[in-house]
Amino acid sequence: MKKLILTILTTITILGVNAQGNNLQFNRALFETICTTTAYQASYHNIANAFTIPVGKVWKINYVEGSDFKNLNWSPSNANDIGDVYLSKAGQDNYMEIILGSYNSPLWLPEGSYDISFLCNSSNKDYNLIFSGIEFNIVP
Repeated sequence: MKKLILTILTTITILGVNAQGNNLQFNRALFETICTTTAYQASYHNIANAFTIPVGKVWKINYVEGSDFKNLNWSPSNANDIGDVYLSKAGQDNYMEIILGSYNSPLWLPEGSYDISFLCNSSNKDYNLIFSGIEFNIVP
């Protein structure tokens, strides 16, 4: 009797795990760079429609970094001249903070356009926000 109950529970557990399905299919390694030039020193810079995730795709962002690598006077001391990065669906005001240089839990982003707001420390400088992760196809 115990073996029968154990077998039934094991079968239900296995079916429950498989019931979630495999609806994500690897598409490509993601390495996206968003470039912008700031106008004001020590202020927030907003980028409307910074990037768009295509229909039927989802991004798993593992790492985000911000820097002024395009600056001709670049040195390691000014490599991280961006702070307080926020991300929101385009046209919405519910921003969430992105921790730069973080390898903590991944950030999953569904299809759609996204706005970015970040604090920059210098004016008239080219900044890069770099997203790395994986792009998946959503399959039925």
